[in-house]
Amino acid sequence: MRAIAITVALFFGLLSPVWADALNDLKKGIAADDKYKFDRATKLFTRAIDSGQLSEEDLWEAHFHRGDNLMLDPDSYDQAIADFTRAIEIDPYREANWNLAYERRGTLYEKQGRYDRAIEDLTKAIEITKALEKSPAQSHYYQRGRVHELAGNIDQAIADYRKAIEIFQAHGAANRALERLGVSP
Repeated sequence: MRAIAITVALFFGLLSPVWADALNDLKKGIAADDKYKFDRATKLFTRAIDSGQLSEEDLWEAHFHRGDNLMLDPDSYDQAIADFTRAIEIDPYREANWNLAYERRGTLYEKQGRYDRAIEDLTKAIEITKALEKSPAQSHYYQRGRVHELAGNIDQAIADYRKAIEIFQAHGAANRALERLGVSP
């Protein structure tokens, strides 16, 4: 019995500092993000993720923030998509950022010209927002409209631009898009 107690104490004694280091890296990464030190933040998020010691909630946070940083570099879009995908796998209905992982991933798919995937993710972001009984963001409708327009789906683009304006009448970009397409709001 004593051997088991010692083993448990040693296990937790050795594990705790690693877990604390991983959590500390996550917190330092968020602080570096807040100071626009994105390379430093990305390295800290990576170290926290690679430690294998984060809780699911903290792991979601690390993947989301690292993906957010990686999307600043076109050469890192695939890794950013992987991070947002992992965040979605962990918790697709994350209350704190209820739709942002889908929205960010949709943005990256748009930048890669993968319009069908972008539309799927932006639609999911809108659905999650509605499911959580939150008011959908006009920006999601505008962004999905822009992707529809790029994909040649003009009727769907017009509908989304109009929805963005319905939510926020002063949405300048949506108004300009409709004007460019020769239709009224």
